[in-house]
Order: sequence, then structure tokens, then C-alpha cells
Amino acid sequence: SRSVKEISAITGVEVSTINRAEKKFEIIMSKIVPTNNHKTTDVSDLITRFVNCANIATKEFHVVKNIQVLYEHLKDEPELIGKTPHAITAGLVCYHLQTIKIKFDKKQLAQTFDISNVTLNKIVSQLNDIILRKNDGNDE
Repeated sequence: SRSVKEISAITGVEVSTINRAEKKFEIIMSKIVPTNNHKTTDVSDLITRFVNCANIATKEFHVVKNIQVLYEHLKDEPELIGKTPHAITAGLVCYHLQTIKIKFDKKQLAQTFDISNVTLNKIVSQLNDIILRKNDGNDE
């Protein structure tokens, strides 16, 4: 599955135009097909592809697996709601690589994921806070 950003880059159509069309399509389809099993791009769809695209530890299967496990534990956290799959995936990759002390270029990682350095830093900071809270046993 491809994200809206990726489809936009491939087709040259603006993200906002694709989003508007998708919303209209959902309205039309909901009238035709009452149950909407609409699947969106999820972080778990992007982890393997983005780790490979970033050319980081591609021979290390455990890196991808650990990031996927981390995502499963954190995906319902309120701080991550509303964040794009690209941003969450970048944050998870960056957080995990820092944790296991694999050297990488954070700026290059942000470019690979097509997000700003500020966004990447903010997500990593939020992940740190969430994980500290969970480790302290103060999660709700």
C-alpha cells in the first residue's frame, strides 16, 4: 500500500486534491456499499520499506522486527493520534536506532521520510516521554 504523499509524488497531483477526492469517493461508496472496510496506510505497512529505503541496517532483521513490536505497543497512545504514518514511522526508526546505538544521519533520515527535522525531533521526544511513562508504570 502507498501513502497519499507517495501517490502525490508519483502522479504529480497535490496531496490536498487526492485527499478531497478520497473523501468524495468514500461518500459515494458508502451509499453503494453500506459497510466501509476502508484500509488506510498504516505505520506497520511502512516500517520495512522505509528502513530499507533509508539503507539502515538492512541486513539486520531484528531492527525491523523490534520497530514493529515497539509500534504495536505504542500505536494507541493519545500523543500519536493525528500524526501521519510517515512521521510516526520516522520517529520509531530514529528512536530505535538511537536506543541500539546505530549511527545514522538524522537529517538524511528526515529527508528520506519526507518530514522536517523539527517534526522528527518532536515525535522522538514524544516517544521518549511515552516510553518513560510506561516504564515507570504511570500509563493509563
